[in-house]
Amino acid sequence: MKAETYQQIRKVFRFFRRYIWYILATIPFSAIASSSRGGAVLLAKNAIDKGIVQKDINFMFKTALILIGIFLGAGVSRVISSFLAQIAIQSTIKDIRQEIIRRLLNIPLNKQKHSTSVISRISADVEIISGLPSTIISLIREPLSFIFLAGVLIYMNPQLAVLSIISFLLILAPVRYITKKVRKASERTRESTDKISEKVMEAIQGAKVVRTYSADSFYEATKNYLKTFKRYKIKSAILPELSSSISEFGGALIVAAVIIFSSYQLNKGEITAGSFLAFFGAVIAIWEPVKRFVNAISEFSRTLPSIIRVNELDEIPEIKSGNIKKADFSESIEFRDVWFSFDSEPVLRGISFKVSKGEKVAIIGSSGVGKTTLVSLLPRFFDTQKGEILIDGLNIKDIEITSLRNLISIVEQEPFIFDDTIYNNVAFAKPGAKREEVEKALKIAELDLSKIPGGLNFRCGENGKNLSQGQRHRIAIARAILKNSPIVIMDEPTASLDPKLEQEIMSSLEKLMEGKTVFIVSHKLKTTEWAQRYFLLKDGKMYEITREKLKEFFLMSAEL
Repeated sequence: MKAETYQQIRKVFRFFRRYIWYILATIPFSAIASSSRGGAVLLAKNAIDKGIVQKDINFMFKTALILIGIFLGAGVSRVISSFLAQIAIQSTIKDIRQEIIRRLLNIPLNKQKHSTSVISRISADVEIISGLPSTIISLIREPLSFIFLAGVLIYMNPQLAVLSIISFLLILAPVRYITKKVRKASERTRESTDKISEKVMEAIQGAKVVRTYSADSFYEATKNYLKTFKRYKIKSAILPELSSSISEFGGALIVAAVIIFSSYQLNKGEITAGSFLAFFGAVIAIWEPVKRFVNAISEFSRTLPSIIRVNELDEIPEIKSGNIKKADFSESIEFRDVWFSFDSEPVLRGISFKVSKGEKVAIIGSSGVGKTTLVSLLPRFFDTQKGEILIDGLNIKDIEITSLRNLISIVEQEPFIFDDTIYNNVAFAKPGAKREEVEKALKIAELDLSKIPGGLNFRCGENGKNLSQGQRHRIAIARAILKNSPIVIMDEPTASLDPKLEQEIMSSLEKLMEGKTVFIVSHKLKTTEWAQRYFLLKDGKMYEITREKLKEFFLMSAEL
């Protein structure tokens, strides 16, 4: 096994570590189940030679009872082994998925992979990985079973046993080559699955754009991914079957050779009829662990790409939480020589400014200049590469991340609405909130529940599709009101609204901002009227400007 492959498996196996005793406990039960075949072969030899040939009825009766005991014990052992393995496997699947979701909540937003790729990893890839312990157990158990049966063969007929064992081992040579092909096909299959999922999501979320502009070319591109998926899926399914067929054909040749040579020995009187039948049965029995071992190798090759894909998420650095618990905000927020870049070119260059508690500041600038990036640094959606951000003199990286985010509420241009009830959408800001609290927040946000069938129990639909644009905005504002954080970030809160709706929403936003420290990112002069100070972000630099300069900027933008 290559060092890289070993490291990939080792990363995943840390999740199995908690349940290692369940996995180890399966081995003795598996060994009992595996040894039943060898025991049955030896019983068969004695039954023929002593029971049938010598007509010893008592011996036959004892043999029958022992045989029943052997297979009863084997059956019980298999059930126990399977039960223990499933406890370990299903517990591990739960832990892996929990860890992926935990990491998703702590990975910088600029480092996240495509959503469909993450969904594929947490569902399909983790499910595939769940078979890893069983595969590993097979890779350990089947050789043990092979060794036990090989010992029985050598005991009965050393010459034929050595010939048979060497022949079986030679079968593994072509299997190794095919295994590499299986792994490559599995990698391409998983990649194609991601692409297909991406296209399906884009077809749903971007339905208007796709259908209006280029539905045919979109469909053709999707068809190409489906063709690729089909090709590699066939390969990943057929190659293991080819491997199995080759090994079965090789096994058939070995069995045929054993029949010929042992028949020759039987005719010469060198072996008894019982020995002949027992050896023949043992050769067939020894083929089962070889076949299962070959299948386990193929299964391991199909699992490895999924292991690598899940581990890729583990390689993305998390935002590390600080240790200081901070329950309130009392003095100021300061950006001190802050630098940030998504690639080699800095978006923010040495940003420094200070906002006192209760102040409302407007941040303006051209599209794409980095305004949203700047305010996203405060709740640590991603971290500064240089410089620091201080709240009440504390570096936000030293503050416990949950405590930090509890101090902040966000209202965005396109509010996110969960596919849940209005109550649960608003109460998301304060789990366990009473209905009266939610109703009060909605009243402040000026959402009239009497006009919505079901009121608080009305289901909003995926991303609020069952609501009007104004209703979605008011629910998002109510969510922020209920949270009642001392710091509010308003990122283009009215940018997508028509003038009439904007005017209606403005009063709700004003109520949200009362007594709060507010960062307003906007392209509209009207939205900045709430601010007491104004900052212009240009070419990565921050400049504090007057109200007159602010009006000049918006006038120039309108003329442009």
